Amino acid sequence: MPNKEAYDAMLKMGFPVDQSHFDQYDTIENADDLELLFEILEKNRDCNHRAASFTPFTNVANPDFEKIKENNFKAYYYEPYSTTLQRYGRSDKTLELWKTGIENKIFVPEYHGREHLASHLWIEELQNPESIVRKAFDFGYTSVKTENIHPEARGFRATLFFNTQEQKEQANASIADGVNLFESLFGMKPSTFIPPNGPYHPDFDETILKSGIKARVSPYYYAIPDGKGSATYGKHYFNKFNKQGLYVYLRNCAFEPIGNGFPGIESTLNQISMAFLLKKPAIISTHRVNFVGGLSKEKRDFGLKQLDLLLTAIRTKWPDVEFLSTREYVSLFCGKI
Repeated sequence: MPNKEAYDAMLKMGFPVDQSHFDQYDTIENADDLELLFEILEKNRDCNHRAASFTPFTNVANPDFEKIKENNFKAYYYEPYSTTLQRYGRSDKTLELWKTGIENKIFVPEYHGREHLASHLWIEELQNPESIVRKAFDFGYTSVKTENIHPEARGFRATLFFNTQEQKEQANASIADGVNLFESLFGMKPSTFIPPNGPYHPDFDETILKSGIKARVSPYYYAIPDGKGSATYGKHYFNKFNKQGLYVYLRNCAFEPIGNGFPGIESTLNQISMAFLLKKPAIISTHRVNFVGGLSKEKRDFGLKQLDLLLTAIRTKWPDVEFLSTREYVSLFCGKI
């Protein structure tokens, strides 16, 4: 969500933005958000005196709204994440803190696609001047749910969902393009990829491997676009190498304190306990919305407090715990990265 003004205006127009905590509270992070998060990570150290580590799975580009409009919505254009920070009025310190996080191994990004947007589907909808998607565009907002799109792609957040062979090729090209942009932003290639919102076709594995990525995170149950406007579904059971040689693994714990119905840290601790009982690593999924204050400092502070409580409880319950970034975890199976 760009800002509170956009949220209020769209809500007044009838957009159901009050039905999602992402729409209500998620926005681009600022330097204060990162500093407060880093303070908690540095404070919580494992048996090796290693600070807790976040892996922000990162989209490195966003739509260039101005250029798209200038070209009458006939083609898609994007801007790098660094430009988005400037457009949102974030200070240069924000990106500098990302680099500090990398150096200190507490905030080490991996790859989540070029955009968190099925740009090939979105640009088609924008070409209709009466579309609700065009109205949302004026607020710098993309995640509009329309009925004429497959449920897996509704909201345009499933970057790699496609309806035609041409769209499949566009999605595939965006993967490699985004990896190059990732390297230019962070000075390293990513080791791991998570397909945005889950939909994924195995044919993309070849591009991922050629881009130097060693691993892919899969949901247990995921959509496989059929290229005809629909999808089949697959299941992924175990952490393993697939036939292409890509290490594919699951996240087995969740921590979403800002989400509706947050059950408290005990739920996450129980999931960690089960992972350790099965002699598996505990890989905890969480989202930016829990730790940013651009739309609600109160929610951010609550999320950060819960994170501190969680990490403290982990260290207390398992004093021999070791913290790793995703990059380090993947290196255990794929060799030095």
